[in-house]
Amino acid sequence: MSTPVALNARGRAVVAAGVALLFIAATAGAPWVAAAGAALVGLATLALGWGRAASDRLDAIDLSWASEAVPMKACGQPTTLGLRVRTQARGDARGLRVEPLVSGPSPVGVDALTLDAPGQAQGEFAVTFTLPRAGLWRVWGCRLTLGDALGLTTQSRWHPLPLLIHAGPRPVPASTAAALLNRIGAVRDREGRHLDRQSGSGLELRELREYVPGDPLKAIAWKASARRQRWLVRANEDESMRRFQVVLAIGRTMRDGEPGQTPLDAGIDLAAALLQLASGERVGLTTYDHRVVAHIRPDTGRPHAQRLLQQLLDVTRVVDADLTEISDAELFARVGELLERQEGLSLRRLPYDLARLSQADVLVDPVRELYDESAIFTHVSQVVARERDRGHAALFGKSRPATDLASARLRLYCALHAIPLPYRRATAPDAAETGLSQALSRSLVAGAAETLVLLTDFSGLRPDGPAVRTLALCRAHKRRVVAVSLGPPPEPALRQALLAAGVRWVESSRPARERASAA
Repeated sequence: MSTPVALNARGRAVVAAGVALLFIAATAGAPWVAAAGAALVGLATLALGWGRAASDRLDAIDLSWASEAVPMKACGQPTTLGLRVRTQARGDARGLRVEPLVSGPSPVGVDALTLDAPGQAQGEFAVTFTLPRAGLWRVWGCRLTLGDALGLTTQSRWHPLPLLIHAGPRPVPASTAAALLNRIGAVRDREGRHLDRQSGSGLELRELREYVPGDPLKAIAWKASARRQRWLVRANEDESMRRFQVVLAIGRTMRDGEPGQTPLDAGIDLAAALLQLASGERVGLTTYDHRVVAHIRPDTGRPHAQRLLQQLLDVTRVVDADLTEISDAELFARVGELLERQEGLSLRRLPYDLARLSQADVLVDPVRELYDESAIFTHVSQVVARERDRGHAALFGKSRPATDLASARLRLYCALHAIPLPYRRATAPDAAETGLSQALSRSLVAGAAETLVLLTDFSGLRPDGPAVRTLALCRAHKRRVVAVSLGPPPEPALRQALLAAGVRWVESSRPARERASAA
């Protein structure tokens, strides 16, 4: 299909000037003015002819990536892709502008390439850009722009080149991570593994403690329970690897700031460093907002470590209906606009299709007039089915991001294609309290981690709130809680309540030497 030819702003100005001169010449009878106007109109006509030739050259250009797999690099570091350009036209395409389009967790700008493409030739060029934060990014393609020799016409052509890029967390200084590991008690022995005498299935009795959901019935101390008038269980000693649970807040206040410089970005970087340095231990991960978003129990091994890292990268592409600020009608419109602009698939409603909508539906969601929702749902369902076969089973295994099937499919499509959805700004007053309490409660069952590493900004917590009471309950169940403040220091009253609940502090804003000695 040939690219349409059109005059740019300069070309339209030249034509307008030529028509004005011809009008003046017709009214005033000035031959030289008429000649100047005719010359300007002639230049515009000549430029249109050259523009058609440039349009043919654009249609004959083929683009491809030098590699279909991009190794993961830390965000903030330059990412370079090899772009192969091959021309099949006879004429040269001088001044060809190639502008890649990249989308992901936040806006990113990519410098356009300006190159000369000789006819019947090919070459490889470097496209360099920097991804500001960790997560999944997608290169949609390149916009090709070519003008004529006079600069009066500009032809554009979209060339789809889908490519997925994973940006990893930023590296944390070794002294910072080591200070935190020492603070939480992960001191390694000569073999690189820390053994901890903890509750287990050994023969030596360690203590009698209160029953918690999940304890086996055979561990109940029946005589002691009868004497104390409450359920008690026997906790025997067992030598095993220490178990850690990283609890990361991902709410609205954690996302405030410049991309790559938010408390959430700092939490992702620090959590990734902990997971890497404590690879010999059993490590788990819990993310929460007003509820627990994801919970992975402590375990060890390379597949488990990859699962933890993938879960960390997923917190920057949340698409759940209760965590995002977008209606279903806006979601259909965004996906429909993207399919039309990036893939050339127009699913807009025809005029006579509007009769299928009731007046009440149009009044509630005016955007529903624009796109055929059934056609978009069919297309998205086919794409999601193909993506399932390409190895995205981890994302499909999560809970459904919406109660409605159509909305869930579209949101899953956005997650797989790195289409960002706006995070919800308005939250309930006690959202942080509820979410943290639920996240901590996951570690109170039998077999959970003994050490909890809390990464949060402590926003929305009260000194007498349920989160502080749950922290005190963690101390009663012999759980050690180490907190890293990622935002401003909490209020003195809250800090005193947290210290009274047994929370140990590591200030992320202090130098590493001060962190190691923080109270």
